[in-house]
Amino acid sequence: MPKWVFQHTKGAFTHEDKEKLAKGMSNIYTTFGLPTFFAHVQFISFDPDEFWTGGEPAHDSVTISIYHAAANIRTGFEGESLMKALDDVV
Repeated sequence: MPKWVFQHTKGAFTHEDKEKLAKGMSNIYTTFGLPTFFAHVQFISFDPDEFWTGGEPAHDSVTISIYHAAANIRTGFEGESLMKALDDVV
């Protein structure tokens, strides 16, 4: 089950941004045969005083962690296709 976690300062994403990322992510994995209910995206927002980068409070920062609990990529072509699809969405 893939899970993408976006940790960000408040206001980094609009509702529309979140929807576009979540749908794009889901589309990637359904293309590779997973049912949509396996695809999870979380947006975790922080106040600038709670998110620091390089020892300074971050005002406009985003990190992303992508977890794959199971994968079924059989060929190099499928792996390259997945990486391109991820790049296109993010």
